[in-house]
Amino acid sequence: MKSFTSVILAALAAQQTTAEAPTMCSCSPTVFTFVLNLDGSCDVNDIEFNSGIDGSFCFTEEGVAVPEPPPQADAVAGSIGMIEEEDKWWLPIWKQYLKPVRERILQVRKRVLESDDPVTEIVSVQFLEFDTSGDLTVINQDDTYADVTLMDGDKLKFNSASSFLDTDFPLSEQMTSPALVPGGASLILYGKTASGVVVRNRFFWMYDMNCARENSPINVDDEIGWIKVVCCSHDMQHLLPLLHVSLTFDLHTLLANVYTG
Repeated sequence: MKSFTSVILAALAAQQTTAEAPTMCSCSPTVFTFVLNLDGSCDVNDIEFNSGIDGSFCFTEEGVAVPEPPPQADAVAGSIGMIEEEDKWWLPIWKQYLKPVRERILQVRKRVLESDDPVTEIVSVQFLEFDTSGDLTVINQDDTYADVTLMDGDKLKFNSASSFLDTDFPLSEQMTSPALVPGGASLILYGKTASGVVVRNRFFWMYDMNCARENSPINVDDEIGWIKVVCCSHDMQHLLPLLHVSLTFDLHTLLANVYTG
């Protein structure tokens, strides 16, 4: 027969071991669905202050060229690569001075389009996800909409790398080869105005990787730049920590263990 004291000590030891285990989680929705809102701008960034977001930038730029569509063999969602060096200019600021200078950066980098020459169509879209290292290493690149003609109100749908997470394995075994835990994401859209001017809208967000249940980094009806979130699917098995086991002890169960062998 087990003594009452031994059961209590075993329970406390189990809880302590669990509490000391590193907690890891995936904050990303498994599927994103956006609707184009070509009247939108970087003046609105609902994602920026959502719980679970470490920071978010949005830029609108003229004087850019539409990228060539990738070769057919490479135009498969989930290819791995690095984000262009020109898009890394803000990384040191992100790491050291994000919150103090966020508004100043937006004011300097944001381009406001003339209202008499609005964007009327989207001709290319790229969705990227980054790993958790903070250096913008791309783990998921989706070029499904690399060569399109889309109008206001059209929808875009992307699967996150997190949709491939396997709950039979701890997250620590799914961080590389391939990396399936996103630390952030970006959407890059190229549009044309009524007069044919090419305009680029790109925005980024980074997750804080906090495993709190109340975190809600991306929400339905969030707006940023030229898109609005209309659906983001969450598989709770992926969102909850896979290395954390919550132990609860019912009094009846505890007492039963005292009198069983």
